[in-house]
Amino acid sequence: MRVGVLSRVECSALRGVAIVLIMLYNFVRHLIHIDGNEMRFSAEYTEMFCRHWYEPLYVVSFAGWTGVCVFLFLSGYGLYAKYGDGLRGREAVAFYRLHLVKVAWMSLPLMALYYVLNGMVTGRWGFVLPGPYWFFPLILECYLVFPVLARWKTEYLGVMAVAGMAFNAVCLYCPVGETFAWFVKQHIFGWYVSFVMGIVIARHGWRDEWWFRILIPAALCASLVVKPLTVTTDMLTALTCCVLARLCVNRFLVWTGAISSSLFLLHAFVRLFLYEWMDCEGMVYMTTALFLVITFAVGWLHHRYMPGNRFSLRKVRAS
Repeated sequence: MRVGVLSRVECSALRGVAIVLIMLYNFVRHLIHIDGNEMRFSAEYTEMFCRHWYEPLYVVSFAGWTGVCVFLFLSGYGLYAKYGDGLRGREAVAFYRLHLVKVAWMSLPLMALYYVLNGMVTGRWGFVLPGPYWFFPLILECYLVFPVLARWKTEYLGVMAVAGMAFNAVCLYCPVGETFAWFVKQHIFGWYVSFVMGIVIARHGWRDEWWFRILIPAALCASLVVKPLTVTTDMLTALTCCVLARLCVNRFLVWTGAISSSLFLLHAFVRLFLYEWMDCEGMVYMTTALFLVITFAVGWLHHRYMPGNRFSLRKVRAS
């Protein structure tokens, strides 16, 4: 039996953690001018984070992007747990068709609506890809490569993960330019380490010793601020998910994970209106609290009444 296999409830709780991190990161990072080191290292941002490490919004503005790593890890983990390595021929074609339709149904109508509302509210017309929606091409690329990766031996996946960390190191240490860094951040090249780790852990499980539970989260915290360790952040985030999964299980996070897709889709709209109609920079904590309240309200309504939404909290609790 595999050691440390995640339950469905634990996966839902981790989705709850990931979506809260992403929502706060996308809202706060434009108000508190401190960003993370996901593709390039900034000594200025790191120094600012070290001065304000005790303030929650500074922490999520600096490290909240790791929520993307959590989602990618859970995607790889969930896909392998569901399909294994048996996607071939017609099954692979059906897999591609299902997920292509799923991503198109979730993304295209809301992206078009955001384009119209952004132009009406701000008066600036033009194609806009807001914070969360760049994730759709990324996850679609993960779906496209999954049937191939699932058939690879674990040794090959390990080599691929190391190659991904080496690629991140090139982006971190070499003057690759803003355009190239932006391109990497929008596609699987810069993020697939977490996805691959999800496949590996779904296949083999993970270590459950007490020293592992202490070492991995500590290493993740260090990787966020120590430049040589930054290239390992994606892998350490995936492992930390496994270590902390049981601690994250509570009613609120499990419920949040159950409606995470609705929260992900709609929080950009709430952010748009709050940015335009409120003095967000002058009242950061109050507007952040208001942002969360409104987003959870509309996310719950969307999840409850949107046609085709079949995932329920009752199913998570029953697993």
